[in-house]
Amino acid sequence: MSTKTVKLSNPFVPKSYNLQIKVDLSSWTYEARETVVLKRCAEVAEGGHMRLHAASSIAIESIEGATLVSRDEDTQTLLLELHEETLKAAEPTLHLHFKHTIQEELRGFYRVRFHHEGKEHRMASTHFEPTAARRFYVCHDEPAARADFTLAVELPVAERHYTVLSNGPLVRKTESGDAVRYEFQTVPLCPPYLTACVVGELEYVETVVNAIPVRVYTALGKIGRAAYPLKLTAFALDFFEKFFKAKFPLPKLDVVAVPDFPIGGMENWGCIACIDSILVDPATSSAAALRRASELLCHEVSHNWFGNLVAISWWEGLWLKEGFASWCGNYASHAFEPSWNCLDAAAAMVADAMDTDMYAHSHPVEVPIADPAHITEIFDSISYDKGMGLVFMLQAFLGEEKWSAAAAHYINKFQFRDTKTVQLWEALEESSGLPIAEAMRSFTTQMGYPLVEVAQPDTAKVLLRQRPCTVDWAAPPTAQRWCIPVKLTGLGVTDHVDVMLRTSEEMEVAVPAALAGASCISANPLRTGFYRCRYDDALFDAWLRHYPELPAADRRAILSDTVACIQMGYDDVSRLAALSAVVRHGENTRSVLEEFATSVRKFTSCFADATLRKELIASQLHFFIEKGEEALRKNPSNSKDLDETFLISTALEHITANLDPEEARARPLFRWAQDQAAAYFAGRPYASGPLRASMAAFVVLDDTKNTGGKGCTPVGGVLGGRRRRRALPCASARHVHEPRRGVRAEHRAPLHAQR
Repeated sequence: MSTKTVKLSNPFVPKSYNLQIKVDLSSWTYEARETVVLKRCAEVAEGGHMRLHAASSIAIESIEGATLVSRDEDTQTLLLELHEETLKAAEPTLHLHFKHTIQEELRGFYRVRFHHEGKEHRMASTHFEPTAARRFYVCHDEPAARADFTLAVELPVAERHYTVLSNGPLVRKTESGDAVRYEFQTVPLCPPYLTACVVGELEYVETVVNAIPVRVYTALGKIGRAAYPLKLTAFALDFFEKFFKAKFPLPKLDVVAVPDFPIGGMENWGCIACIDSILVDPATSSAAALRRASELLCHEVSHNWFGNLVAISWWEGLWLKEGFASWCGNYASHAFEPSWNCLDAAAAMVADAMDTDMYAHSHPVEVPIADPAHITEIFDSISYDKGMGLVFMLQAFLGEEKWSAAAAHYINKFQFRDTKTVQLWEALEESSGLPIAEAMRSFTTQMGYPLVEVAQPDTAKVLLRQRPCTVDWAAPPTAQRWCIPVKLTGLGVTDHVDVMLRTSEEMEVAVPAALAGASCISANPLRTGFYRCRYDDALFDAWLRHYPELPAADRRAILSDTVACIQMGYDDVSRLAALSAVVRHGENTRSVLEEFATSVRKFTSCFADATLRKELIASQLHFFIEKGEEALRKNPSNSKDLDETFLISTALEHITANLDPEEARARPLFRWAQDQAAAYFAGRPYASGPLRASMAAFVVLDDTKNTGGKGCTPVGGVLGGRRRRRALPCASARHVHEPRRGVRAEHRAPLHAQR
């Protein structure tokens, strides 16, 4: 990334924008008149020149109050020389007149088409994050550049039935001659990337939450699926008002399901825009679809406090707002519907980030961004999911009560301001009285995370040591160290010991009597810390003996950490073989089975021989077929149960990827899946939960017909029930041929031999 900053440094900054646009959807164009009121910036020396952002495609017709000196296409800025009378004015003001097209690309103010009753309809919507507000109007397009924003939109009078939305509520709609004008209330102190405008033929459902009108808008013909998203949005608004101990800061909240939207959702202040897959109905949608809609809506609603009311000062703080909102989305969704097990889903996403963060292509969550053109490079699982994992670690470190109080303290202290990460740590320390900054800085400012090695030479003490958790063998040894908040506890014991592991030196921890008698010791209970653990042989054996008694989160963690240690060369395959035997002969929890399937695939990806990989997967995952068919026997109808959907989907994935065609055709589950896919294509009722896996079976059927039954197409490998993890460029892919630290090729045998 470039180190040359393009942040604007102006003697004046916008205080308010008043934007009036005349929209013509028939020609996909608009004409704008904009008034920008300026205020003095005390941090910059006085001067008569300033820059504002404007996309090079914006055609400037005129500027009053300044002279346009030049345009820089690389930085998308205008260099303005302010007139003498402007400089002397109590409120320096610019008046701009420009024209622009409504874009095909889904950024800025862009084109949307949808069909209803056989007719194409046009609408326009905005999407600005991170740097596309400048594609809509002339502005200081940076997250800390808060200014009041007022919008008015004019349409042809023939489109008087159209809906127009912005951040503030509609205060006036008037007709004059051949035009209809929509005027909106000013939204205060809003970063440009959070401003919004939507124009189109929309319908809505509404409710009121704590005196705040809440609406969900849809394109024509989709309003029948808006009731449940409205229920979710209303719940989220009330939930976060209570959690943050702060009222919703605007007079209304809209959610717009846009037929063409480039990402899942965008937290435009007071006017959230989302992909229209949020339009779900409990009567017809799978539980997974309901859960995804809830997580997305709760995520976006939470931004109205964390990200909007308190904004980031620059894009290196992306993780701060997105990691926190990801946590909020899952935390609130779990409160809304505990049966969805949203916290398990969140743990799986954090595990994805841990997998990615073991490799050299990762990056710190707080990464310096000189040029906002590079910001899209860090809209990834590290910023979102590792960020969420660090919030879970904070929550566990502080405890439930102190955590919620500290988060509320931060929001109320900095409302309508922008912050840096360090200010969050300071606010949390003020509220909780605990040393947060030292630990959290070590996790946010450097990439990767630690492996904590745990040994218990006797019942009176535990030995801890940390090392970087990495599989980048080509890199030289690193001096990375973390300040790790380790919580030691035992199975069935309420007592625990909190320690800070700061160095790479071995740390001896005295074990209290209440903990000394525990059947097994954990150094990361429920995997709340963003680190892995490797236990000595005695402790690992204790985990195996008491495996059925462990919480599901701990069972997932021991699987994930064991495979990671094998990849790094710290363990041999015998540990995974032992865990495999336990899992395959008694594990029934979906999240753990999901982790097991993922762990097997990660492990087998280390082998260069494709045939061996397939045999290993077949031997380890064959039991999913029985579990899937048992789930089908329990509920052969249109099941939407998440557990059953996972089992059926995983079983179908295994059947289509690893069984011979005739063997696959003989399985009742395979025949059922083909029936579901055929029903879908014929417009008949079908099982919506495992539909993707059913499609795989349908494709395999057609393929085996066309190829004379010579083999199954392994499409199931990419159509499993769980979001696919990033393909791991397993650093130990060579280790079958180049053993490291005692990892021997023959250790494949115990795992491979089991079936």
